Amino acid sequence: MGIKLRTILIIGAFIIQPFLSALLPAWFVPDLDFCILMVMAATMDLEDMTPSMVLIFALALIQDIYQSQFIGVTVLAMMIAMVVVIIMRRMANVENVVYIAVVVAVANFVYVASYWGIYSLLSYHYSFMYMIERFPQFLVPNAVVLLIAIFIVTRGIIQKRRDGYFR
Repeated sequence: MGIKLRTILIIGAFIIQPFLSALLPAWFVPDLDFCILMVMAATMDLEDMTPSMVLIFALALIQDIYQSQFIGVTVLAMMIAMVVVIIMRRMANVENVVYIAVVVAVANFVYVASYWGIYSLLSYHYSFMYMIERFPQFLVPNAVVLLIAIFIVTRGIIQKRRDGYFR
């Protein structure tokens, strides 16, 4: 996927996010910036995803400015989840279905847990049990979007390998 297409996709996701929040039920609104970042972390080289990653972090910071009590928490939680996914990617094959499901679950949990941890350090009072209770509402829409996106992206990788163009 080219840098222009990724940039359009990221900016489009940032623009669409508030409309999804208004149109879909509250329990089924995916975090599109997070999903795009996790797909890139699971399937791309770090050098290729750096410009897109910077754009996602900048847009997440803007989102924090107008939506959150603390600025930068979303970016930091995304960075932590991205590092975990990159470490997991080195341990397994991206084309493995079980790996993809585990990455989706772990990435979502790390993101939510680090978000909770950062908020706890900043003296915001909501309990770990509240976070665990709300986790399925965060996991389900993100898992749907992430699984579909990773399967689409890895299908292209598998096709390139079969064609002999993958090196």
